[in-house]
Amino acid sequence: MKNFLVLISAIMMASVCGAQTLDEIINKNYSALGSEILEKAKTIYIEGRATQMGMEMPMVMQMKQPDKVKVVTTFNGMDIVMAYDGVKGYMINPMAGATDPVELPQEQLGDIQRYNMFRNQLLDEFRNGKLKLMGEEEVNSKPAFKIMVSAEEGVPSYIFIDKESSMIVKTTATVNQMGQDYEVETYTKEYMDVNGIKFQKATTSFVNGEETGGMIFDKVEIDREIDDSVFSLK
Repeated sequence: MKNFLVLISAIMMASVCGAQTLDEIINKNYSALGSEILEKAKTIYIEGRATQMGMEMPMVMQMKQPDKVKVVTTFNGMDIVMAYDGVKGYMINPMAGATDPVELPQEQLGDIQRYNMFRNQLLDEFRNGKLKLMGEEEVNSKPAFKIMVSAEEGVPSYIFIDKESSMIVKTTATVNQMGQDYEVETYTKEYMDVNGIKFQKATTSFVNGEETGGMIFDKVEIDREIDDSVFSLK
């Protein structure tokens, strides 16, 4: 009986020691991404493609520390441009008949900043106390930590971090459009290493279980010379 109790105690201790806390998971993800190296970089330049409904749209993304961002997406020969110069955000959308820059309201600037890869959004949410570890769940037949991101309004979103690699492999969110809720799942299929920094090379998104598109990075450059005027549309 004594040996049995010792065995049970050893199993419980191993389970406790093997469990990872939320801050340990976040720190491992930070290291796996090469975030410490990225923080020392000045610019990021990316050429890639957005895919949607079987179509490919070339994209060029440029970022400059700390918060300048410009994204150009080409569709049917027309350039859709979003830019933030560090103070104001602008958009040129010829699809809507606008060929001149239109200043974006404050509440829409966050949409541009989501493209800013100098920002570690997972770490930001952790520091703001918005993350909660919900256990584990399999993603692509591999165990992953499931982390809930609380929302100020509406339904929380979820981030899944692969236990072995410490990389984000899936995100889920509920999006409401015209009064209807849509479940959006995004899978990271592949990462690429650039100067010790990991970038999502290929992602695929699903809406209510149906594949809708994704994004592919063909080229990533660190510390390419980018003048501040690139981010000013006016």
